[in-house]
Amino acid sequence: MTAIIDISSMDEPVIVITRTFDAPRELVWIAITDPKHVAQWYGGPGFTNPVCEMDLRPGGAWHHVMQAPNGTRFTINSIFEEVVEPERLVWRTIKDPNRNPAPPTSLNTVTLEERGAQTKWMLVARFDSIVERDITANMGFGQMISMGLERMADKSAQNVLDEIATSKKAPLERVIYGLGIRFVGERTAQFLAEHFGSLDAIMKASAEELQEVNEVGPRIAESISEFFSDEHNRQLVNDLRKAGLTLTGQKKEKGTKLAGKTFVLTGTLANFSRDEAKKMIEDAGGRVSGSVSKKTDYVVAGDDAGSKLDKARELGVTVIGEDEMESLVGKSPRG
Repeated sequence: MTAIIDISSMDEPVIVITRTFDAPRELVWIAITDPKHVAQWYGGPGFTNPVCEMDLRPGGAWHHVMQAPNGTRFTINSIFEEVVEPERLVWRTIKDPNRNPAPPTSLNTVTLEERGAQTKWMLVARFDSIVERDITANMGFGQMISMGLERMADKSAQNVLDEIATSKKAPLERVIYGLGIRFVGERTAQFLAEHFGSLDAIMKASAEELQEVNEVGPRIAESISEFFSDEHNRQLVNDLRKAGLTLTGQKKEKGTKLAGKTFVLTGTLANFSRDEAKKMIEDAGGRVSGSVSKKTDYVVAGDDAGSKLDKARELGVTVIGEDEMESLVGKSPRG
């Protein structure tokens, strides 16, 4: 279905453009608000968008640079006035002092209406006067937006929606990492996913419970707690849930043989890499730390052990070798 452009009303300085997409509202919303996707469809045939920066919040700026097929560039600056995801987006364009005469500015409102598996997209562009509306219409504003929507809806632009839909299949650890929580990298995100099994469980966890996760100390636990105490971030999780992203995973069942025990690895092990030894301890329920303290239960020392071994002896921490480590986890030492 092509876009419908309506400027028939002579009493209102508005241009109304509508189109129906064969996609859920949440996906259409992302396609019109994620700069990466907007840059792929905005404008008519032959137009490109070398710059698209969107600070999607009331008062946030939208800085956009379009390039026409002949190479001419146009800068469009706007301010968002209302953001109601995934229903309504309002922004006001700002006059460009570098263009003479400057094109008319407008207050633009996009609404997305769910219609089963389809979404009705409607833009109402309101100008200061009917004269400015007609100037904008004669500049091809409606046709440019209409052709851009066609680009978004055709097979190549459908790939944009497909790409968004594919992201919904990302595993829990990728979602956690993608939230951008301070100090939470890919490895920590994986440990959190394996330990709790769902994003809801992580959100409800206390700082003490978070520190039961491998490699999560007080600083990381505090950062996670602060992140999920913020109402904006909690709303973000709800939006991800509505969009269908995976917020649950496979909780890793670990052994209990070494539950509550903290290990430190130092030196070069003869039969295991550092990662292999770490995984073996963690799978048995133990925790591997990077530093020796009074809370350390065992230091596993290999060849060329350094200052960690000295620290263990100073604190009276038990020092063991590979064979004893294997015995503790329930494996027969290698002969």
